[in-house]
Amino acid sequence: MKITITADLGTVLDRICAESAWRKALYPDERLLTRDNSRMLSLLVGEGFGEWTRRMGAYVKAKNFNPNLDTGGILLTFSLRSLPEGFAESMQDALTAALAFYVLKTVYGEETTYFGTAWRKFRTQAVLLLAKSETV
Repeated sequence: MKITITADLGTVLDRICAESAWRKALYPDERLLTRDNSRMLSLLVGEGFGEWTRRMGAYVKAKNFNPNLDTGGILLTFSLRSLPEGFAESMQDALTAALAFYVLKTVYGEETTYFGTAWRKFRTQAVLLLAKSETV
């Protein structure tokens, strides 16, 4: 059984901007990421998508990233033996969060923030979802 997960670049960018605003409130000297930086952020999301799919290579059957689409620009197709309840929504959430935190760890630094840990957490969450589905 094949399933395609679609994520919105706009949702990823919104999450990045929200987390950046929180960081700016705590650390006023830090750079604030906004939609004005969307081209740079989109390129970093694409880099994160490449890293994510490289690490999930055995599980991903097809992939596409289109930075010119605000909605539906991130596509992943998996081939699964079974489809656990809520798989699509959970995978979409994990992918969206992982991509956002990849960008944040890249911009703010992995060692001095929790963003690197969050990136690894959501990447691991995706692997666990795939393990529950008995991926072929």
